[in-house]
Amino acid sequence: MAKTDPIRAHLMRLDKAALVTLLLKHADEGFLAQLGLEVARQAPGGPDLARFRQSLQGILDDLGCEEGTTSGDLDRFADSLRALMADGHPGAAMELAAEALDGLEQAWDNMDSSDDYMGCVATDLREIHHEACSQIRPDPRELAGWVFRMEMANDYGTFDNLVDEYRPLLGLHGLEQVHRLASEVWDRVPPLGPGNKQAPDYARSNIRHFMLKLTRPDPEAHLAVLERDLSGPMDFLGLAEHCLASGWADRSMAWAEKGLKAFPGNDSSLGSFLADRYAEAGRLGEALALRWALFEARPQLGTYKSLVAVAHRSGETEAWRQRALDLLQDRFEDGRKRPSHWGRQDLDQLVLIHLQGKAPLEALAAARKGGCTQGTWMHLAKGLEPKHPGESLKILQEQLETIIAPMKPEAYQAAVAVLGRIRELALRLQQPGLFTTTLALVMTGHARKKNLVSLIRKAGLA
Repeated sequence: MAKTDPIRAHLMRLDKAALVTLLLKHADEGFLAQLGLEVARQAPGGPDLARFRQSLQGILDDLGCEEGTTSGDLDRFADSLRALMADGHPGAAMELAAEALDGLEQAWDNMDSSDDYMGCVATDLREIHHEACSQIRPDPRELAGWVFRMEMANDYGTFDNLVDEYRPLLGLHGLEQVHRLASEVWDRVPPLGPGNKQAPDYARSNIRHFMLKLTRPDPEAHLAVLERDLSGPMDFLGLAEHCLASGWADRSMAWAEKGLKAFPGNDSSLGSFLADRYAEAGRLGEALALRWALFEARPQLGTYKSLVAVAHRSGETEAWRQRALDLLQDRFEDGRKRPSHWGRQDLDQLVLIHLQGKAPLEALAAARKGGCTQGTWMHLAKGLEPKHPGESLKILQEQLETIIAPMKPEAYQAAVAVLGRIRELALRLQQPGLFTTTLALVMTGHARKKNLVSLIRKAGLA
C-alpha cells in the first residue's frame, strides 16, 4: 500500500476557509498578482476590465522603483491578455494591450535601460494588439488614430514601422486618415534654414521621420519634406542625394551647390558629392578646383586619390600630383618651425602618397628626413619588400623594440610575425646572419619576458 504524504494528508483535512487563509498568508507578491489577473479574467458576467486596468496602473506606477515593477510583472499581464483572447474576448485584449503599450512608452524614461527583456515584453504586447485587431477588425479611422499617436510617441523605437505592420488592417480609409493626421501636425512645424540652430526636439524629429516614411513612394512629396530642414550641410546633402536617386541630376547639383554656398568648407561629404557631379557632367575644371580645396582642408591619402582620379581624366595627373606633394612638404617644413604633431601627420601622408604612387624610395627618403608614425613605417616596410628587401628589413629591425614595448599578448604576437618577416628577407638577401643577430638581441634583451620567448620558440624561430 502506497505511503500517504503527511503534508498532503494534512491539507486534505482542512476546510476551505482554512486553506484560503493558509494560501494568502504564504503566497508571494507575484502569485497574488497572477491570482488577481485570473480573478479579473474569470469574473462573473465577463472580464473585469476595471480590475485589469487597476492591475496595469499598479505595474506602470512602480516602473523605475528600486524594488518595483520588473519585466516579469508585465509578462504576466501580457499572458493574461493572451488568455483573454483564448476565452473569446479579443476586443478586451485589444483595448488593454493598447493601454499597456501607451503606458509603457510614457514610463520608459523611468525604466532600467539594461532590462532588455522589457523590450521583449513590449514586442509581445504589440503582437497581442495586432492579433486582436486582426480578429475583430476595428474601425480603420480609430485604428489610424492609435497608430499615429504611437508613432509620434516613439522616442525609444518601441513603435517603429507600425504603419507598415497595420497596413492591411488600416486599408485605404485608415491610411488616408494617417496621412491626414500626419499632415496636420507637419504643417504646424516651422521650416529651418541655414544657421537655424535648435535644441534636440523629439517631437519634430518623430514627425519628420514619419513624413519621410509616408512620402517615400512619391519623390516630389519626399523632396518637399526634406526641404523643410536646411539647418546643416548634411540636410543639403540628403536633398542632393534624393534628387540624384530620383533621376534629377541638374536639381541634385543645384542643391549641392546651395549647400556648399551656405556652409563653405564645413562638410567634406557635400563637397565630395558635388565634385563627383561636376566630373560626371564633364566640368573637370570645377571638379579639380573643388577636389583641391578638399585636399587642402584635409591633406590625406583619400582626398589625394580623389584629386588624382579627376586629374587623370583631364590629362594633368603629374602636375596635380606634384602640387599635392609640394603642399605636404611645405606643411611639414612649417611644422618643424612650429613643433606640433601636425607636422608629423603631414609627413605620414606624404610617405603614404609616395607609396600609393609606386615610389617607395621617395617615400623612404621622406620618412628618413623627418620620421613618421609606427603604422606608416610598417606600411613603408611592406612597400619596399618587393624591390628593396634590404631597406625593408632595416625598418623592421628598427621598429621591433617599439612593437614589443606595450608588453601585451597582441604586441608579442606582432613581434613574432615581424621576426618571421625579417628571417624571410634575410634569406632572400642570402644574409641569414642578419636574422640571427636580430633574434639574439631579442632573446637576450627580453629573456625575462617568458610569454614572448615562448611564442618565438613555438613559431620555430629559435
